[in-house]
Amino acid sequence: MNTKKIYFTLGLGALIDHIGFGIIIPLMPFYALKFGASAITITLLFSTYSLMQFLFLPLWSRMIDRIGRRPMLLLSLSGGIVAYLWLSMANSLWMLFACRAFEGMMTGSFLVAMVYVADITTNETRAKGMGIIGTAAMLGICFGPAIGGMLVGADPQNPNFILPPLFAAGFSLFGLIVTWFTLPESKPSHIPTKLPAQKHPFSITEIKDILSPPPTHLLMLLFFAIPFAMVGTHSILAIWIQKQFNWGGQQVAFIFLFWGVVACISSAFLIAPLNKKFGEANILFSMSVLLCFGLFLIPFSNNTPLLLGSILLVSFSSSILKPLMSSMLCQSVGALRQSRILGFSETIIIVAMVVSPIWGGFLFGTVGPSWPFWSSSMMVFIASCVAWQVATTSRLSTASFKHRQRKMMRLFNLMDHDKNGFIEPLDFEQAVKTIADINGLQIGSPDYWLIHSFWTGLGEKLQTLVDTDGDGRITPDEWQEYMSKRLDSDFADAFLKMIDSDGTGKIDISEIKMFYQAYKINTNQAKFSEENSDIDQDGHIPPEEIKKCLEQFMYRDETKVFVEIFQ
Repeated sequence: MNTKKIYFTLGLGALIDHIGFGIIIPLMPFYALKFGASAITITLLFSTYSLMQFLFLPLWSRMIDRIGRRPMLLLSLSGGIVAYLWLSMANSLWMLFACRAFEGMMTGSFLVAMVYVADITTNETRAKGMGIIGTAAMLGICFGPAIGGMLVGADPQNPNFILPPLFAAGFSLFGLIVTWFTLPESKPSHIPTKLPAQKHPFSITEIKDILSPPPTHLLMLLFFAIPFAMVGTHSILAIWIQKQFNWGGQQVAFIFLFWGVVACISSAFLIAPLNKKFGEANILFSMSVLLCFGLFLIPFSNNTPLLLGSILLVSFSSSILKPLMSSMLCQSVGALRQSRILGFSETIIIVAMVVSPIWGGFLFGTVGPSWPFWSSSMMVFIASCVAWQVATTSRLSTASFKHRQRKMMRLFNLMDHDKNGFIEPLDFEQAVKTIADINGLQIGSPDYWLIHSFWTGLGEKLQTLVDTDGDGRITPDEWQEYMSKRLDSDFADAFLKMIDSDGTGKIDISEIKMFYQAYKINTNQAKFSEENSDIDQDGHIPPEEIKKCLEQFMYRDETKVFVEIFQ
């Protein structure tokens, strides 16, 4: 399988999909104005797209596994061609709504590309693959408005509404042809063609569970408030500019181009250094305040420099906020619940995308043209208060982050058995020897090899997870980089195997003591562990309790088992 050719094809698909999106979005209000649509009718076009996307993405997720990645990508590109051709022939308002609804139904190429990348990459290369697709999509959002602006023409009184969708259709046809001839199927053979019926993705009980760790519920408010403000602004900005400056589609498209370029530069070059210098929680609050201020200023922009300045603030801050919120959300929940909480957050985002354009159109038509932006500004102000709460009181604050880093270094120093500044396979061999000496085990005996297999197994697992440069040893920087992002469930499982030296699946108090002895920890701690963790007093500690204690060690200040050990 030619990986470079596959990345080119998938990246091209993402680029084409988002170029088409970028071409149409700035021009859509002008299509509707041609048929005498009101402000709320125009914004309903945006809500229609989001609603159909919300309804059909679960079906796309199932069909990708049932039919395959390649056919579904071809179907999405074909659907884009039909939608754009239909738009070029639209001669009434209902046809615009039908085109937008159909386009929303067929928007699955980006999802298919991400699933395809997951199929052909490993844990080590997946981020790079996802980054290629994400970069292609971002470039599409940048170039799309520029292409649409040039094709629609400079005369606001005589725009060319046929050429932009025809270009998008032709570009999608090119992508379809390339995909047809170059992209093989990637669906793993173990995924069945006929899938079992799925349960409802989110029950009330599960929602309560995934929102329970603070500050998850606060972050989820941000996942509604920020997209609500941004999508509402996108949907109303074109008709506000047309009313304020009497500009046409080309000028509006170039404003969206400016927005996209600022977003690309910010997300590509500024997120990492800002986070490193100020910490994620502090940046979350600062960007929320900046976004609030930028949205508030837009209605006061009575000339082009002021408008561009306001858009600069809005684009810069919003492009930093989205990945930041996702990162902090992943940190706030257990590793096993990350996919569920991210799926739930995407649902919240789409709900905001459906509701906010309707609200913005209503305010524009009934209260005044400035009020959609001021309403979004007030929504972000509420989000700023939430972000301040996250930044100052949550376990994701800078102080808590530094506290976790100190904990992680204690754990690193513990695993570094020979204290040479690195975690290496030799450290686990030495731990095995220590246990064998303490318990009088003969080298080569069955008990010795049982302990040896589990102890060295942990070392191999850690090398796979944490040794990013593959030099056979884990440095403190590699350790902090991995562990500060998440005390991963893979690590927790490996840690349990290390303690469960007899392989029974149950953690005996004697095994806890053996672990303490191997790493020269005060064995008086074992009494505390037994009293607090042996719930049914049967001499065993449930593995779930050990995993829970590992998470408490990472994120909380409660003194249970490992917290007591490493404090």
